[in-house]
Amino acid sequence: MPLLALLSGILLSGITPIFVRLAETDPAATGFWRMVLALPLLVLVPASPAPMSRADSRRLVLGGVAYGADLAVWYWAIKLTSVVNAQLLAFSYPLWVALFLAFGRGDRLGGRTWLALALALGGGAAVIGGKLGFAVPDRGAAGYLGDGFGLLAALFYAVTLLAQSDARQRVDSRRVLLLTSLAAAAVLLPVALLDKGPFVPATASGWLLLAAFSASAQLGQLLVVHALGRLRVTFAAVTGGLYIAVGAVAAWVTLGEALGPMQLAGMVAVVAGVSLAERQRPAEA
Repeated sequence: MPLLALLSGILLSGITPIFVRLAETDPAATGFWRMVLALPLLVLVPASPAPMSRADSRRLVLGGVAYGADLAVWYWAIKLTSVVNAQLLAFSYPLWVALFLAFGRGDRLGGRTWLALALALGGGAAVIGGKLGFAVPDRGAAGYLGDGFGLLAALFYAVTLLAQSDARQRVDSRRVLLLTSLAAAAVLLPVALLDKGPFVPATASGWLLLAAFSASAQLGQLLVVHALGRLRVTFAAVTGGLYIAVGAVAAWVTLGEALGPMQLAGMVAVVAGVSLAERQRPAEA
């Protein structure tokens, strides 16, 4: 069931920030190991014998490069601007997906879709703001550059989501995730090697944590990719608000980070947005 796969994928992806915070490696290195450690498990996933076109291969490589760039610039956004700014700007990707579909591809998005997007974006912003507070840091060139990186992260992820959704109409989930992950890893590897943080864990438990992180995150991504074959990409984008909500709940359970009234109200708004969003593609509606 595509909806169950999407929600399960978001649930698994929503707990990944906990792994990142506990990892012994630099964030860029953590992202690289996330992409590669679980790749052998993809042999267990059924694949279609149908050949993949060069156009779809190029599309997925582009999506993977954008995904690697998304993680890389997101890391720099957190360094250069406030965490709340970085998260809010990076979560604007559902808007860019919708704007591309409406004005770049000429799709008709009804008022229901735009309302669902507004609820998801507003709810996600409330969850993030309720957790971190809306304090404005001292502004300078670095701060504005960090804001720009946060916005770039959203644009890059929008490219990834659109590329995967398009290719998924013809390509099986395993090859979609395989090409995306390899291309993303190729981008993240030089970033991780050039950074000052540790590239490999110092302990066996650190490796086990990375392996668990990779398996959880990649399984979540595989479920999302599978769902993209049947669900509207706008619906998948709107459900990104659930990722933020799940992350907040996971931080509350595992790290003791309390949930305030603003966060709870934001979660309600996100759920309302997801319930309003149109799920099926036009051909199946």
